[in-house]
Amino acid sequence: MNAPRVRPLRSSISSANYFMGSLIIACVLSFANGRARPRPSPSGIAAVKIGERLFYRVDWRNYSGAAEAELDVVDRANFYGANLWHLRAVLHTLEPARALYPLDDHFDSYDSPGGFATFRFHERLREFGKLQESNLDFVSPGSPSSNDSPRVIVPPGTRDPVSAIYFLRRTDWQQITEARIPVYDGEDLYDMLADREASEEIRVAAGDFSAIPITIRLFENGREVPDARFKIWLARDAAQTPIIFRAQLPVGSVRAQLTSPLEARKIPERGAPFNPPARSSRPAGN
Repeated sequence: MNAPRVRPLRSSISSANYFMGSLIIACVLSFANGRARPRPSPSGIAAVKIGERLFYRVDWRNYSGAAEAELDVVDRANFYGANLWHLRAVLHTLEPARALYPLDDHFDSYDSPGGFATFRFHERLREFGKLQESNLDFVSPGSPSSNDSPRVIVPPGTRDPVSAIYFLRRTDWQQITEARIPVYDGEDLYDMLADREASEEIRVAAGDFSAIPITIRLFENGREVPDARFKIWLARDAAQTPIIFRAQLPVGSVRAQLTSPLEARKIPERGAPFNPPARSSRPAGN
């Protein structure tokens, strides 16, 4: 088993990965263990539906439409012998920004239905013409070893960046204002502090919304990561739909805004899964 590597953020991620990761990291919330324990919203989990597909336009520095991103609720079924959600995030850079950062990245997350705790996290990164793939099973300290797939030792209930978005959507922000939480992004383990701010009225390409802003700060070994500020706006609807992600980073500001309608849409077939066989014929676990 592997333990998470804890390194300075900018030394462990290239400029290209840092730009790519800012959209995902800006959304990351997980692991209810801190000053306040986020409580699930009674209606929030039911409102996250299979087939939901949200599209975002990503602006970077002076590049409007530098990239496009999407969040998909692919399925909930028997994967790897357990009853799991299958969630996906996709990011592609577009011209002219693509000339500087050619990225085509996919993240697949398989998570427990109770709170989106990560069971398996899959990355498929094509950056600057190079393809990298990895599969990681998240296991708690003391869990039995297995040769089935690579494993990483993380605190119980840890979530990856994709599942953390949905954990955030499930949190009852009407009842709490702050949560201190860690996350594992496939290489490094971070502590994050999320603070709820007063609701705002915002306008994006998808429409006008009343939204809950949440500011996010990163900590490493008890010290705040410098030059990294994140913020996310969640619509005040039953699903707490992510409307805007914003990151202020050394490589410049990144902003992603929702461009699609909120109705759930059926996700078309995309060929074979990245890490077959995902589904299992074994009985689902609890």
